[in-house]
Amino acid sequence: MLVLVLVRGLRNVRMPVKDALAQLGLTRRYHAVLVDDSQNVQGILKKAEHLVAWGPASEKTVSALKNKGLAPYRLHAPKNGLPPVKRRFPHGAYGNWSEGINALIEGMVA
Repeated sequence: MLVLVLVRGLRNVRMPVKDALAQLGLTRRYHAVLVDDSQNVQGILKKAEHLVAWGPASEKTVSALKNKGLAPYRLHAPKNGLPPVKRRFPHGAYGNWSEGINALIEGMVA
C-alpha cells in the first residue's frame, strides 16, 4: 500500500494533471491518500510526480491516518518544514520518498 501526499498546490497546473489527482482525491495541498500499488496509480504518479510525495506506508502510518477519519486525510504542514518543493527527493520534497514518507507523515499528523 502506498501513501501519497500532495506537497505543491494546484495553481497553474494543466487540467489533465489536475483531473488525474482528483481521481485519487488529492485536491488540496497537504492532503494524503492511501492507495494500492497498481498500474493505474503508477500512471498517475508518472503524470503528476512533480506535485506528489509518495512511498510505502508502514502499519503505524496507516493506523495514524485511519484515526484521522475519512480519506483524503487533511494533514498539517510538517513540523520541521519541507525541503524545497521544486526539487526531487532526496534534495527536495516531491518524488518517491520510499521509507522516508513515514517520518514525513508522522510530522504532519497532529
